[in-house]
Amino acid sequence: LPDRSQSVLLANTNWKAVAINPSTPVNFPASMTVSNLFIEGSTNTENTLLLNNFGTAVPFTVSGAVLLQNSARILNFNSGLVLQGAAIEITNSDIIQDGGFIIATNGGVTLSGSQYYLSNGVFEASIVELGFPVPSRLNQYGGTVKIANVGLGTYVTGTNDNGISLYGGMLELPGGMYMVDGHPGLSYFQSGGTNYTADITLEPAYGGGDPSFTLNGGLLVDSNVLVYGGPTINQNGGMHVANSLSIDGESIHGETPLPSTYNLNAGTLSAVSVSLNSENGPGVFNQSNGIAYV
Repeated sequence: LPDRSQSVLLANTNWKAVAINPSTPVNFPASMTVSNLFIEGSTNTENTLLLNNFGTAVPFTVSGAVLLQNSARILNFNSGLVLQGAAIEITNSDIIQDGGFIIATNGGVTLSGSQYYLSNGVFEASIVELGFPVPSRLNQYGGTVKIANVGLGTYVTGTNDNGISLYGGMLELPGGMYMVDGHPGLSYFQSGGTNYTADITLEPAYGGGDPSFTLNGGLLVDSNVLVYGGPTINQNGGMHVANSLSIDGESIHGETPLPSTYNLNAGTLSAVSVSLNSENGPGVFNQSNGIAYV
């Protein structure tokens, strides 16, 4: 069994799930902390670390680096995982969490070409970068996610496959969402749950596409929203509570002036102020249904 001085590697051939079961923290508590964790798929192989319902009293702890790549997976079922290292790299791999917690508040988590699925439990991180450089997605169906600072962007063309999807649960983004799209495909989608965030900024990058922002249901609470130089927010339901909403048309990098738009098709928008700035391009607010309190 490993101990805190050793690294764990799951990288050999043949499909497998290496499990930490409920008996492990009881009978072998010293093996619940390791130095580094490396999981990689081999030829026609998917390697999985299975956190199998061992609870959260004695979490599995990685004190150093974590690297998942090429068809690696972590499955967390009602178990605790603490990632203490400064670098957590997830490339072409998946994390699936149903219950328990995953805590990574000492360093940054980078997802590239990867998916994070949370149906229940807690995920807390200081920094999460999605889509650097390959599109990745955080999919939340329940539970609680708190990310102090989230980076959203992609350098490789995708189709609405990079960003955040919220279907249920609680999402907290105290650092806000700064969405600058280097290529088409960066999006935020919400059809349920609650998102408490700070400032939200949407703008195209040089030579890139417009980020997509859709609210179909649930509650979105934010401080200040800026839509700048072309993007559109579509609200088709739910409730959006904002301090200020600024819709600014703009000519980005000397290009043709582009309209910025907020479409209220259904649901409720409640904002202290709404600013439509068309000095350098159209700033548009369309209401076809729903309720707007300004």
